[in-house]
Amino acid sequence: MRTIYTILILIALAALTGCSGYDQLVKSRDYQKQYEEALRYYSLKKDSKAISLFENVESIFAGTDKIDTIKFHKAKANYRSGDYYAAADLMDEFRKNYSRSPFLEEAEYLYAMCYYQLSPNPELDQSNTAFAINAFAEYLERHPESARREACMEMIEELQSRIYSKTFAVGQTYYNIGYYNSAIHSFRNTLKKYPDTPQREQILYLLVKANYQYAKASIPAKQRERYYNTIDAYYNFVSEYPESKYRPEVERMFKNAQRLARGQEATDEVSRDYNLTEHQAGRLEKKALRLTDRIENRRISLEELDSKVDKSIRRIEKARGTLLDEDTERAAKLDKRRQKAEKRRLDTAEQIKKSIGKTEAKLAKVKERAEQESTKGDRKERKAAERAAAKASRKAVEGDTAVE
Repeated sequence: MRTIYTILILIALAALTGCSGYDQLVKSRDYQKQYEEALRYYSLKKDSKAISLFENVESIFAGTDKIDTIKFHKAKANYRSGDYYAAADLMDEFRKNYSRSPFLEEAEYLYAMCYYQLSPNPELDQSNTAFAINAFAEYLERHPESARREACMEMIEELQSRIYSKTFAVGQTYYNIGYYNSAIHSFRNTLKKYPDTPQREQILYLLVKANYQYAKASIPAKQRERYYNTIDAYYNFVSEYPESKYRPEVERMFKNAQRLARGQEATDEVSRDYNLTEHQAGRLEKKALRLTDRIENRRISLEELDSKVDKSIRRIEKARGTLLDEDTERAAKLDKRRQKAEKRRLDTAEQIKKSIGKTEAKLAKVKERAEQESTKGDRKERKAAERAAAKASRKAVEGDTAVE
């Protein structure tokens, strides 16, 4: 029993000695020792301790050949600890003031990586995404032979897709809430600024719908002009995507826009996207919107889950980096916490994805039902037209007989 107490006392003394040794070093005036220990802590990824020591000696070694090493490693320690805003400022300062340093290329790369890490989900403001794209482009321009070139290109493509998604989402939101004129301007600006956007087909399709709905909602004096805008949007769409899955839908809107622009009545209820009665269209459209909103909320939940788990893991890694080599028990607990966070991410993500899959299946059935109802409406319309033509033909024959 006494042996166990002795061992525990020795462990406690060792821990206290380690802490007091670091504290004494921080308070001491042995700056060379502080510099060497800062590099040692940095190599062990104990970044918070390394940063404190680098800050202590920064002014002491200003103007010496050690200063670029101190500045760079301090910036990188901030990056590794997840303080990307501080790291970005420090890397930017470094690349401007130490253009001949052997750390320059990595500093410029990590400067771009800071904004890559700060780039948010597509539904949020994308200012940091734009900064990241510009920083990567600048890095590749200055270091065209870099071994990181391919990875940078992939990240630029990923970041660009976030901006595409954000600009598309803005126009789609305007359309969904009935601000058709704002949707038209937003979609046009997106195509002008990002002509290669992967959502180009869907944007051109929604431009036809938005123009049609905007014309229908306009005062009579403005309708004719706006129906012609719908016709123009239709021609733009079919010229690029003649085999599109949206072709039948835009064809119906195009035909109605032609008739309405000439002052004639529409042949079907295209205002609800399908050839349905108003009651049918309203019911199906409301159901489709509810399901679409549910899918979007699930996807946002998935992105929020990723963000929360990533923050949790960064905090765990930061705490892990400050531990001394002897803190094996604490390190094991942190590792276990990280494993739990990863498991929670996987389990919850799987549940959310299953929910999205079920909701998407329901939405597909609603759209299929709408198409079926639309086809029925088209058949009824054709039969009515055939009956009207037959009736007119009979009247013509009767008229001819009466004349004889």
